[in-house]
Amino acid sequence: MRILIFILLFPFIASAQFSGLANNQAVSNTNLQDAVTNGYFTGLTTIPTTGLEVTKARAITYISGFNANYPPFAAKASNQLIVKSNLYNPGNYILDAAYGMSFTSMSGSVGGLPTFTYPVSGGNTTKTYNGTIAAQTLTIGLSGTLVSSPAKIVLYVDNIIVDCQNITTGVQTKTLTIPNTIYSPSTIKISINLSACAAIPVVSFNASVSAVAISRTTGQYQIAGVGNTDYFNSYYIAGGYISTSSDYGATWTKRTPYGYWTTVSVSDDGQYMLAGDLAGNAYISSNYGANWTQTLSYSNQFFQGSAISNGGTYMYLSTDVPGGYTPKFLVSTNQGTSWSDVSWGAVTSSYRIYALTTSSTGQYLYAAYSVGGQVANSSNYGSIASFNTVINPISGQYFYIESLSSSANGANAILSYVSYVYGGVAVANYLKATTNSGSSWSDITGGSTGQQIWKMAAINNSGTGYAVIHSINGSTSYLQQITTLSSISPITTPGSRVWQCIAISGNGTYILAGHYTGLYRSADGGSTWSAL
Repeated sequence: MRILIFILLFPFIASAQFSGLANNQAVSNTNLQDAVTNGYFTGLTTIPTTGLEVTKARAITYISGFNANYPPFAAKASNQLIVKSNLYNPGNYILDAAYGMSFTSMSGSVGGLPTFTYPVSGGNTTKTYNGTIAAQTLTIGLSGTLVSSPAKIVLYVDNIIVDCQNITTGVQTKTLTIPNTIYSPSTIKISINLSACAAIPVVSFNASVSAVAISRTTGQYQIAGVGNTDYFNSYYIAGGYISTSSDYGATWTKRTPYGYWTTVSVSDDGQYMLAGDLAGNAYISSNYGANWTQTLSYSNQFFQGSAISNGGTYMYLSTDVPGGYTPKFLVSTNQGTSWSDVSWGAVTSSYRIYALTTSSTGQYLYAAYSVGGQVANSSNYGSIASFNTVINPISGQYFYIESLSSSANGANAILSYVSYVYGGVAVANYLKATTNSGSSWSDITGGSTGQQIWKMAAINNSGTGYAVIHSINGSTSYLQQITTLSSISPITTPGSRVWQCIAISGNGTYILAGHYTGLYRSADGGSTWSAL
């Protein structure tokens, strides 16, 4: 997933070269153009010619959340992109003392925590942080006389409970676990509450849903990544948990770990689940989502695509990267116990694998490259691939293949892509499909609206499904049905929203569609929809 950073450029003035400027004073034309060209942010006015600079006084940046392509606080040369202190909005770290109890100390197993003056008592005390709070164990000292019991100490991240310990009256020490790295502007709150700890409550989706998956055959097992960047409007939405369902999407349970999820997958029997996030961490569950274990971590990449075979034996992951690093295609043949970084001979720092999909057995695999218009096809569990150019390059444009979806036998597949002219203006495109295992790809031009800016598409085992259409102005999008791999039906319910992800069961009955404030579900092939 890309994060677009909107930058408003004021009139520019000529000035000297960048030598002697402090690290946080200048933005160069070269890096500014590079960022716009690669879609990291959109310039709203003309970029100045080479040799001009943008200082803090002449550029206003609207940046929300983590951007892996331009990490904060690194030692930056004076002509590198963006004022580094602006790459995060400040987050809040809150100690909330109540009901007669006070905080007497707090320490972490990693460090980097805000410093409080103890004791903290009598309500909220807030410290800001800028950047990250690492995953770690917190040791909290408490004292006081409870006015009522039972009581508990609760750790919230963006108002989501991630840990809880029951407490008593008097002096005591409790430990709470931050399960994953937290990025500002998230809010971390440790609060004294009445009542005893309980299981994480059943979820209702009132945050951005950025990734969804459904078990292939029946659709019984479903997974959603909640809380990520708003896919279309390009700003941070709080959240960050995983939710799972084992009853066809009727009820859902919040899970840890906490993260900014870009991709999720589930095996056909629901036992194995896979999730990758924006911070370069991948997690696996082998017990229907109840517990999660970190299986991979990269400091300079983030996960973009994932796929699992029906039985969970074969798992696939792909990464996207900042400039200068080579992305990875990763294969596991043992339920995620170990991974191999497979090189197909065509992956460079310019060729990023944005999307993956596999057949039910895991034997047949499609991998889409963001640059070059290529899709790699593997018929031997990802070890060797052939390449087909499915999108011919157009002068003055660059494009991203956003999604791939395959039928059970791998013969049918669909991809969606979106193109931009340099400067960030979107250009309409067709969906493309194959019915011969990737040997050739054709535009889907039939139906009432064939040519649009497509973001996501998913097909069932017979080759029909749903697609997300992205409107020209970038503020709304629609769900449309793919009746065959050559035709698209008119716009269907539930209508215009900022849709971000789509998944469909193999039998075509169950559909999940995530948008930036929630999740919709259909249990009848898209005839009717309900908000979750």
